[in-house]
Amino acid sequence: MRPTLDPGDGFVAVPPALVGGVDAGDVVTYRAVELHGGGLTTHRVVEVTDEGLVTAGDANPFTDQAAGEPPVSSDRVVAVAVQIEGRLLVVPELGTAIDAVGAAVAGVQEQLAALLGTRSILGVRGLAMLLLAASIVGYVADVVAATPRKARRRDRGRDRGYRPSQLVLVVAVVVAIAATVAMVAPSGVEVYPFDSVDPGASVQGGIPAGTQRSVETAVTNAGLLPTFVVFGADAEGVAVPADPVLLGPRDRETVAVTLTAPPDPGRYWRTVTQHRFLAVLPPSVLLAAHAIHPWVAIAAVDLTIVVAFLLVGRVLVGRGRIRITDRRGRGSWSVRRWLWGPEDSSIGGRSGGDG
Repeated sequence: MRPTLDPGDGFVAVPPALVGGVDAGDVVTYRAVELHGGGLTTHRVVEVTDEGLVTAGDANPFTDQAAGEPPVSSDRVVAVAVQIEGRLLVVPELGTAIDAVGAAVAGVQEQLAALLGTRSILGVRGLAMLLLAASIVGYVADVVAATPRKARRRDRGRDRGYRPSQLVLVVAVVVAIAATVAMVAPSGVEVYPFDSVDPGASVQGGIPAGTQRSVETAVTNAGLLPTFVVFGADAEGVAVPADPVLLGPRDRETVAVTLTAPPDPGRYWRTVTQHRFLAVLPPSVLLAAHAIHPWVAIAAVDLTIVVAFLLVGRVLVGRGRIRITDRRGRGSWSVRRWLWGPEDSSIGGRSGGDG
């Protein structure tokens, strides 16, 4: 993107939904299929066509599509750069700093994986697991740090102590964050390239113009919770399953994607999206929320998880408080006193005997 962007520079970008669409001249970040071996690419939109966006780097004499990249469909656009009077809001060396932080985090994950002898803490899911563990440890440490060091007298007031429901709420929110990562990480797009060929020509392969062909694709659930897979397509000529596909823990299913060859012979690409959702809602509710926006469905799943955690937590621990004191005048806290309530703790506002 030189001279607009130098290597290592960053820029301000927003989701496509916030700008109301993409036009020629916009700078977008999209998920490439062929360019540079795939991955995120930031280029300028040269033209908007029915097949998708035609893109190119500012210093490139040819478009990405001329180099073999399929036209960029809207579901592959990750962000749109903010421009003021035609100029990008550039942050020098921001990309270099982000890469350095990412490399440092990845290095820590690799060291922990080698120390613990497991690779489950690598990647995005592994980072979510580490954040979950750190959040729980941090909350417990905060409770311990807030315990008074000295107690001049025993206080059995109902307004003193810690509520177990607070811990339940924190754990519920952290679990919802981990669930969001588990739903977003495996979601994505798959591109199906094919040739529309003249039915009367002796051409090997391809799909005869005007006809259909079904392609089988495998979807898997690597997690331990049942998951719904919702398929979508934003272009004509491709049909996907209308109902969500339910995958059990460590499950694998094969679904059919039907491609229709256009009447004009040539090379075509069709894009199919996959969105994953934990199976905590009925399919009809999930589809209705997904029809508004995939993030609405994700928010509905997260809200269901949080509410379920709070209801179960209220039944198990109630709404009382846990007082943290020590009969020798020094503050202390232990799981044993929390669970069984010795003489110097009270649950639900009731204190035990003096022993």
